Amino acid sequence: MQLTFRKIYLLSLCLMLVWLGMIIGAPFLLSLPSPGGKKIAFFIYWFFSPVCHQLTESSFIIYGNQMAVCSRCFGIYVGMLLGFLTYALLRSFDFTRVIHRRYMMLAPLPMVGDVVLLAMGMYPPLLWLKALTGLFFGFAVPFYLLPALYQMVNQCVNFKFTSSLIQTRGLK
Repeated sequence: MQLTFRKIYLLSLCLMLVWLGMIIGAPFLLSLPSPGGKKIAFFIYWFFSPVCHQLTESSFIIYGNQMAVCSRCFGIYVGMLLGFLTYALLRSFDFTRVIHRRYMMLAPLPMVGDVVLLAMGMYPPLLWLKALTGLFFGFAVPFYLLPALYQMVNQCVNFKFTSSLIQTRGLK
């Protein structure tokens, strides 16, 4: 059994949409008067707390509340969504080779540069700049992640299938 690249792509795209929906949905749910919406919002904020510092001064405010992640993380996730959508336009689903690591290593350079310049006090923290540098990095991620995920999933599936064949046929 082998998962097609198209299925992995569509599953990843759906997960990315849910991920972004949660990030944007949390402040909306928090703004609702119902206690159920607030409980879900608090769960979403808790869910994202291990992956983001969620500092108010570093976060976009929508619906009168801060987003579930900071502006840089939001830029990364929006960039990933744009990368997923662009991947389908630029690459064939038959092309499953992982891009070279050096290209992936270039993607975070604007983000790292921004962090270093901020730490040196060269300019004040700008939410839009943090989001933009995150977007650049996030855009590159699917071009590395999708082929790697495809190869990893199918190697695991093929390994389990082969192992079960060996055990059932007594070829061990």
